[in-house]
Amino acid sequence: MTHRRVRTLLSDPDLTLRLSWYEPGETMAAHAHGHGQVSVLMAGGFREISDARTADIATAHIGYKAAGLDHANHYAETGALILSLNFETGRQVPRKAWNWRHADADEVALTRQIVGAALMPGELRNAAADLIAAAATCASPSGPPPGWALRLRDQLRANECIDLDRAADGFGIHRGHLSRGFRKWFGVPPSLYGLRCRMSHAVRELARGETAAQAAVTAGFSDQSHMIRVLKRETGLTPQRLTRMLAA
Repeated sequence: MTHRRVRTLLSDPDLTLRLSWYEPGETMAAHAHGHGQVSVLMAGGFREISDARTADIATAHIGYKAAGLDHANHYAETGALILSLNFETGRQVPRKAWNWRHADADEVALTRQIVGAALMPGELRNAAADLIAAAATCASPSGPPPGWALRLRDQLRANECIDLDRAADGFGIHRGHLSRGFRKWFGVPPSLYGLRCRMSHAVRELARGETAAQAAVTAGFSDQSHMIRVLKRETGLTPQRLTRMLAA
């Protein structure tokens, strides 16, 4: 069951943009949409299951789902902040019916513009069209990640303070191999992945009504200013604007 909070940014007959917050631990039973959907996970994480396939999604991922595709969602302990772009399928013909990958720098920048900036409706549509086109080219590494990469990912998600040099020694691999391999499988260096996990914990606390100072402490940031800089860089939002949007 889910009790998401939704802010509609644009609503046209053929295109709807929404910012949604899903509480930690919530679930959505198997369902399908009558439209194509591109989603960008801005903070938090979740598991999506479709056609016996499973994707574990972390912050700064972009994905596509074709209209009519059955899928179920299970949201992580941090919850999830998601920008969704719902569109008539005639606007875009994707190469794959369902896929997720790490969002690149340009896609993150487009998402920040849509959510954080005061764009005119025409500009919103242009940015949305670019994201939809980008999601249609999703590609991921083949085969499962190695065990050490999964363990490191889980440790970072748990908000643990990790010395990556020691982690590499513990896994019996070279430090450079750790960075290259982690980036290959999860699309981002482990240091940035850990920073985004801390940001996700901070977003969860802000959504619960905590102050920015308390959210920074709980999420493990060195101070409030550091947390605010990371949040603004990754999402285009300040704590105050994020809180207002989720409360609207």
